[in-house]
Amino acid sequence: MEPLQVDRGYSVRSIPDGGFLIAGTTSSYGRGKFDGVAIRTNPIGTVEWQRTFGGAASDYCYYSVTDNNAWVLIGHTYSYGAGASDIFLNKITASGATSVEDKPAESLPDVFTLEQNYPNPFNAGTTIEFTLTQRADVTLTIHNILGQTVREWTLGESSPGLHSVAWNGDDKYGHEAASGVYLYSLHAGPHRVTRKMVLLK
Repeated sequence: MEPLQVDRGYSVRSIPDGGFLIAGTTSSYGRGKFDGVAIRTNPIGTVEWQRTFGGAASDYCYYSVTDNNAWVLIGHTYSYGAGASDIFLNKITASGATSVEDKPAESLPDVFTLEQNYPNPFNAGTTIEFTLTQRADVTLTIHNILGQTVREWTLGESSPGLHSVAWNGDDKYGHEAASGVYLYSLHAGPHRVTRKMVLLK
């Protein structure tokens, strides 16, 4: 039997454009048993992007506070720090996530990767994960096989580590994308990587 996936939202804050930022904890995505998660939605609740925070152990996010045009996520971590658990603090800007303090050098990944989306093929939604070895301006774009842009996330300057973006199969106008093969490309600093995925309706 597969382990039960647990996802919890603990805090929700309004965003100036009318959307919302949800802070919580997930065992469905990320690197560890549990990871902190931030989800940004538009005013009608459609997910714009989703980011997880944490390492190989368990990490929890319980609350967010407003800091001008940004939000600070608060929780505790078993993946980093000197104690059994330590304070977890990340700052979210309008374009994405930036750590208040970067992880120590020894804990940073040494390989840039764009993972295969999961699930794949997918129907209701899929997750795209990527790992950065250093801070970089990040753009994630989905194209159809004709090369037309279907969705694009301009995530801005992102911190080193593992990141994820959720796609629910809608195009940039909020309409359902057609079944078929799509290409997703990650542009992060000097890196540009493209992979294929399949949407089945």
